[in-house]
Amino acid sequence: MAIASVSARQREKFYQPEQLVVVGRPRIILFTVAAAILFASLACALIIYRIAEDQRGMRLAVDGYSAFEDGDYDIALKNYNASLTHWMSETHRGHVYSGRSGVYAITRNFDAAIRDLTEAIKRLPNTPENFANRGGVYLLKGDTDRAIADYSRAVALNPNYAGVFFKRSKIFLDRGNLEAALADINEAVRSAPDNPEALVQRGLIYERRKDWANALASLQSAEEIDPTDTFEQREYTEKLIAHVLLERGLVAEREKRFDDAIALYTDALKHHPTRDDHRTILCDRGNAYGRSAQLERATQDYNEAIRLDPKFYRAYFNRGINYRDLGQTDKAIADYSEAIKLNSEFAEGYIDRAAGFFRRGEFARASADYDEAFRHIDKLDVSKRPELLNSLAWMRATSSKPALRNGKRAVQQATQSCEMTQWKNDQYIDTLAAAYAESGDFDRAEKIQLEAMRINGESGVDYKQMKERLELYQHHQPYHAPAKH
Repeated sequence: MAIASVSARQREKFYQPEQLVVVGRPRIILFTVAAAILFASLACALIIYRIAEDQRGMRLAVDGYSAFEDGDYDIALKNYNASLTHWMSETHRGHVYSGRSGVYAITRNFDAAIRDLTEAIKRLPNTPENFANRGGVYLLKGDTDRAIADYSRAVALNPNYAGVFFKRSKIFLDRGNLEAALADINEAVRSAPDNPEALVQRGLIYERRKDWANALASLQSAEEIDPTDTFEQREYTEKLIAHVLLERGLVAEREKRFDDAIALYTDALKHHPTRDDHRTILCDRGNAYGRSAQLERATQDYNEAIRLDPKFYRAYFNRGINYRDLGQTDKAIADYSEAIKLNSEFAEGYIDRAAGFFRRGEFARASADYDEAFRHIDKLDVSKRPELLNSLAWMRATSSKPALRNGKRAVQQATQSCEMTQWKNDQYIDTLAAAYAESGDFDRAEKIQLEAMRINGESGVDYKQMKERLELYQHHQPYHAPAKH
């Protein structure tokens, strides 16, 4: 019995699970609660710390921006740098990088600006302004390919980003890609229809495309949006309008609509053209007056153009033509001579002065001027060369004055005019035949004349005269123009 009672007491002493649970559980709960409170306190402290740090960092960033706006870039950079030493959210840090990039860009530290904008883009990948700004820095560095790439990403994020369309249009315009430039500037105008600068650039693009009507409409729309003198590009726009009106006048003059041309030139003069355009408009209006038989008014315009620029050789040349048409040969020759004095390589001046000498019977001087004109033929606009060469060759081959004829030179000049027109102009081929006849090569003259007649056709207006010249060549006789009495 004793043993049994001991065992029972032992069990009672050493094995009391119910009592152990009751005694140990409060300690565990207290420990757990304490730990939770500690962790919560640390977390709150960390959150409070980070909020405070973020706020301190952003205050410094705001100070940096204020200094940047005031133009104090050293202070701005110092504040942005200090801002980045604080803990901030990734979004705020992205804004700080973006702000600091502006300081680097304006102080021409372009590589640092690009690094900061790249960091900003990592944190703010859907912010189009960062792509636009990085594209702008690439543009300042002259890296237009990367600028276009960043501008393209900016407008993909914001299809109404007028400023970026404007800038990308300018790059395309500078590259000569007028179609892409026009497409972008149209998007800029769509996104910001009241922006006169975009309308001016569109006018310039149309001007480069020689679309004078749309150029004028766009430029005039820009002036209508902002009719005040505060429009920064007003002077430039006015001069561009004047130039477009000048070009439209030239088109009207080529189409022999002289009254329209005169009206356009007159309108152009009201828009404060550049000095060069001003003298050119006067000169061209003088031409239109002259071609519409208003010779005295033409003279007035030429006189004013010369007054504006006494070294404007084309004004002297055109006034010389006007004097010629007025029958004042001596004055015409004097003006041609002045034009040649100002531009010794002016082929047209030599040709018209030669004609003046010819009218005065000074054949040697006329011949010398024709030779000089040919020597400077390469200075002429390419489109004018074939006709001029043909005129010289015809004179050298067929003139009634023996002193002016030179078969060898005529063949050289006529051959050039035929080559430049791919042997498709029957008039030039006819001249070459006359040149060979003058040089004594009648067999070749006959063969070439037959080719001219084939192109002209039996119903051609010159066929009869060509056939008469062919008969002369077949009888080994050159063709010479009848002498004028």
